[in-house]
Amino acid sequence: MQYLEKGDKKRVGGSVSLSWIGDSTGVILVLTTFQVPLVIMSFGQSKLYRSEDYGKTFKDITDLINNTFIRTEFGMAIGPENSGKVILTGDRSGLYHGGKIFRSDDFAKNFILTEIPFHPLTQIVYHPQNSDFLLSLSTEGSLWISKNFGAKWKEIHKNVCLAKWGSGTTIFFTTYLNGSCKADLGLLELKRTKDFGKSFKTIGTKIYSFGLGGRFLFASVMTEKGNTRRIHVSLDQGETWNMAQLPSVGQEQFYSILAANDDMVFMHVDEPGDTGHGTIYTSDDQGIIYSKSLERHFYTTTGGETDFTNVTSLRGTFITSVLSEEVLAFSPRAKSL
Repeated sequence: MQYLEKGDKKRVGGSVSLSWIGDSTGVILVLTTFQVPLVIMSFGQSKLYRSEDYGKTFKDITDLINNTFIRTEFGMAIGPENSGKVILTGDRSGLYHGGKIFRSDDFAKNFILTEIPFHPLTQIVYHPQNSDFLLSLSTEGSLWISKNFGAKWKEIHKNVCLAKWGSGTTIFFTTYLNGSCKADLGLLELKRTKDFGKSFKTIGTKIYSFGLGGRFLFASVMTEKGNTRRIHVSLDQGETWNMAQLPSVGQEQFYSILAANDDMVFMHVDEPGDTGHGTIYTSDDQGIIYSKSLERHFYTTTGGETDFTNVTSLRGTFITSVLSEEVLAFSPRAKSL
């Protein structure tokens, strides 16, 4: 699931994260973290456990990451398919100019500590077809890439808000002009590079956010009125655009790509007001014409909760929840907790 317009989340206290490494490998990683915010600084502790028998037994491997506190908000970045790659982002507060990550390419049997020349803002993102290619945003708003699984990094652009891998060596990202992503929200530029940052092309303006699904590139674009947005779709990596036949949304609403392949897109469009639900639309093979598929689809907030699930064992089957009118009668302003 991919949010076209996603909010920020902050977590404090304790948490447990579990991730499978690869398919049918039997390898599971469990990361536990505990953090206590203090007045000037915070104290954090992490434990890392590994199982190679589908969770029947676990071994404490925290010593492989030097007992380092792992940033909870970044979780465990697991490589695509059966690459066996894992990246953990270590906490490095204070006056350090760069961050540190722990990298594994052998299903977490060993980790390599790597100093990086920036502080990550978000979880490091793998290229979906080549797990050696990585991209990350820094806390200073720069876009960094690596072509050797994080051993070396290169800054390719400043003032970046959101970045995503396209096909091949293509990267799409939005940039701000007037000081910050928040200040320019709805006035961002959508750019594309096909050569790892050697050259760039602006492919969209007045952008609120964007997303990818199958062969489709979507952009949430401000209308001429300036207070509503519409979805535009491209099938040629942003060279040409068409407006999708979907309802416009206002400032408090959002779009979300629930699922997509090369032939169809499931798009959630939030209802006006803080209702906790919206409507699912399905597209034609061009991503332009949409049909109403399900009303009152349960979805709390931008980046919030929904249980839309693709049942992979039954081709073309999806399961999700509908918010009943009875629930709304008791809770007209349902929110995620």
